[in-house]
Amino acid sequence: MVQHIPETTDIKTQSRRLTSVLALDVCGYSSLSERDERRAIEVVKCVSGLLADVTQNHSGRRFHEAGDGFLVEFQSANDCLNAALEITRLIREDVSLQAPEAILCRVGLHVGEVTEQDNGDLLGHGVNVAARLQGEADEGGILASANFMNLVARDFTGQQRRRGHLALKGISQPVEAYDIEAASSHWSRLYRRGKKFVGRNSLVLGLFVVAMGAIAVVSLSPQTGETAAALDRRVDTVLGRGLEGVDGYGIDPVDSAYMRGVLRRLAESGKPSDKASFALLETGNIDGAIEILTEAMVDVSPQDPTYIPSLHQIGALAMNHDAEQAAAIFETILLKDPNDANAMVYLGLSNVGVERSEILWKRALQTGDLSEEQTLQVKIDLAFSYVIRGQYASALEKMMALENDIQRLNKPYLSVSFHSDRGMIYERLDRLIEAEADLLFAIDLQKRHGYDTNTERAFNVLGFIALKRSAQSSGDDKDRFLAQAEQYFRLQYEAASRIAKKRSQAEALYFLGDVELQRGNLEGAERDFMQAFTIAREGEFESYEFLVKIGFAQLAKRRGDDDAACAHLKNALANTRIGRSTHIGPQTQDKIDALGC
Repeated sequence: MVQHIPETTDIKTQSRRLTSVLALDVCGYSSLSERDERRAIEVVKCVSGLLADVTQNHSGRRFHEAGDGFLVEFQSANDCLNAALEITRLIREDVSLQAPEAILCRVGLHVGEVTEQDNGDLLGHGVNVAARLQGEADEGGILASANFMNLVARDFTGQQRRRGHLALKGISQPVEAYDIEAASSHWSRLYRRGKKFVGRNSLVLGLFVVAMGAIAVVSLSPQTGETAAALDRRVDTVLGRGLEGVDGYGIDPVDSAYMRGVLRRLAESGKPSDKASFALLETGNIDGAIEILTEAMVDVSPQDPTYIPSLHQIGALAMNHDAEQAAAIFETILLKDPNDANAMVYLGLSNVGVERSEILWKRALQTGDLSEEQTLQVKIDLAFSYVIRGQYASALEKMMALENDIQRLNKPYLSVSFHSDRGMIYERLDRLIEAEADLLFAIDLQKRHGYDTNTERAFNVLGFIALKRSAQSSGDDKDRFLAQAEQYFRLQYEAASRIAKKRSQAEALYFLGDVELQRGNLEGAERDFMQAFTIAREGEFESYEFLVKIGFAQLAKRRGDDDAACAHLKNALANTRIGRSTHIGPQTQDKIDALGC
């Protein structure tokens, strides 16, 4: 492993400059050396030779080598990036390194200041961060700092996943890092994830064996009408479970048509991996199902007619379970088939930004391949995108144009989506009576039909309506509206907990703390803020982490501890991107100003 190189003052030539550093380490080298020293030496020699060619091809310079670890600098961040992608690919493809057991490497990338010694070795913070990032990288993976990614973002066409701020040994400040990979290597990473998942979950292995036994029995049975009916019941059972994820919604009826097709193909397929995956879904093991399908994709060529349907299977299952994985899969589908309407719709629902979502949804509508229900839902989402832009009047105009079609189709879920979103628009326009009517209607409709996908959002906006009314009132009326707001935010938290939507849980708890603070219940406020902070930190919901820190500052101020209040404020402003930006809302800014720091 590449070790931290201490900075010293015993340097004859002080040549300080910025450079791009690649740190590479061979995974499992120590244990391999203990088992087979000759093999370990051969591995390091082979990796060193591959790295030498890559370094030369990309105008780099190796400046340090220690056992199985290497440090290389490059003239540009793009050269460094391309070298990292190439060396990891070459190591994976090298037959001598992959047999009898697979050899992988870890790579860390950083751009920073270094000091060059007379012998050409480099010291300094830039080297240390790259070395520490390498140590945190996945096996076979590349971990790059945010500084590095900012320089290559325009030209990078592969996949990136934010790891978050890492506390690196010997580095005083947390370093924001991203796992990166070439687009073509996406499946190899998912394959490694699948192998690791199955390896650490004995239950998955057991279920897989049971599933394979069931598959053998089913395969011997004739496909009768009765069997087809039984298959439909199995699909309904899986759909009825909702396929909830750790931070997502269950499958709603609009999505269920798409999901039903995916699940039916899985259940009817003759492939053992598909049948095993469906059997695991019946047990509620979504992770196991996804990993089995992912592993099977390694053997599917992009030219195979089952390639895109297989991708849809994984994307559909991951859609509400692992949003980043689902987005990567739908992106891959669109690379192969730019006119795939379902991929456009569901990629637009992931975190790709308002403008891109609008482009994707408009393209999906133009294909004419969506059902009438899907078409109306996409149009509702397009109308609501104007809210995100702050164009509330335009959002309402677009939404009202859909009302007749919503009533004509008379599908409960579409009505829920329409009234819920329109209620939020009315609230933004301060048309509170109309907003409240729409939101309560949507909640009632969901209860009657057993949906629970928009309830937490509706309760959140009803809480805001109560807060607005409390701000316009005084005395008993003010207290009454604050109590109403507290009730709605508690209902939001309960609804968000039912569907395991962590972000909404953190949001509800923050506003509960804020209401408790206004009502003078400092202990209750502290309890809610603490719980909100824990969820926000675990989920990396930085906006709520920032707001909670402001809440703690307000709490300290109310208790008469001005120093603690200002310390909380300083922490919020210094340690979150929101705090360091200029995008602080007017109400939050008022709270900051009232602290008097």
